[in-house]
Amino acid sequence: MRKVSLIVLCMACAIVGAFVSANAAQYVIRDLGPLDGHVYGAAYAINESGQIAGRSGSHIVLWEVNGAPKDYCIIPEGSTGDPLAIDKSGHIVGRLLNERTGVEQAVTCSGDGFAKELGSFGGRIGEACGINDNGWIVGFSAEKSGSEKAFLWQKEAGLIQLAMIKGARRSAAYDINSSAQIAGYCGNSAVIWSKDGKVKDLGTLKGTIRSIAWGINGKGVTCGEAVDEEGNRHAWVCKPGAGMTELELLPGWSEASARKINDSGIVVGWVRNQSKSPVEGDAKYRAVAWDESGKVIDLGVLPKGTLSQAMGVNNAGVIVGRATAPDGKSHAVAWVIK
Repeated sequence: MRKVSLIVLCMACAIVGAFVSANAAQYVIRDLGPLDGHVYGAAYAINESGQIAGRSGSHIVLWEVNGAPKDYCIIPEGSTGDPLAIDKSGHIVGRLLNERTGVEQAVTCSGDGFAKELGSFGGRIGEACGINDNGWIVGFSAEKSGSEKAFLWQKEAGLIQLAMIKGARRSAAYDINSSAQIAGYCGNSAVIWSKDGKVKDLGTLKGTIRSIAWGINGKGVTCGEAVDEEGNRHAWVCKPGAGMTELELLPGWSEASARKINDSGIVVGWVRNQSKSPVEGDAKYRAVAWDESGKVIDLGVLPKGTLSQAMGVNNAGVIVGRATAPDGKSHAVAWVIK
């Protein structure tokens, strides 16, 4: 609890942003800052100690509770690292892309040297997407055919392919909780795998054609996105024993994705609008949170910035993600409740 308090205090005292208020919540956005000499940054995940896993340039970075970033593991020359999850001990999992060959590997790193490969099912693509505090890792790996399959990695057993629902050819696992419940997708359906390996089909939202479960909390509540026939995304949350509930949009925004959920039921993600002009880019994004009642909260952007996305949240309610600076470059950021 002391470390969580420290990060909240550090962030509140070192504001490089603005107050963002909606409903009953008021958030402060803080630019976490890159490694020396780097201009690009993004924060992907935060653990219960307040350590933040992210990227600065092509490097995997850890922001400690004092807010200082450090280069966390050695990336081979010509490769780019993306950290996607972090456990209570600071072990980071993610992906490593060889920019010359295009091969993407699922990796883990502990701050003690090179990123370590977890293995593969024989294909050229793999990602480690989630890790729980028991050190169990989930993600996906492609077979030689190119078909991606969800996996669970355990130290004793290595890479284990997870069960598929009938008729599905592809799957991926994106998050795992302390009870070893795993969230992901099979075919066109969001799914949950239980500790015994059984897969439960969550289906998709009414009026949509496919769905993905991006996050799961300690109570087994999942969140994710569903896609309709026009390609529009719809954010949802699903409690055990109930169907999916669509989450509301910010006024004026057309799509949403729910990425992670904490044990209090706070969901984080983003809303977006497809751009109608190629001059303006492909889409506009805004980071949001949904409170326990499902009310949407605009998390805002950096001063004079235009875009933001929320990617992770811990049980203290600290949210991490990325936001653009006035020059258009992406910066790693965090939001805390004031």
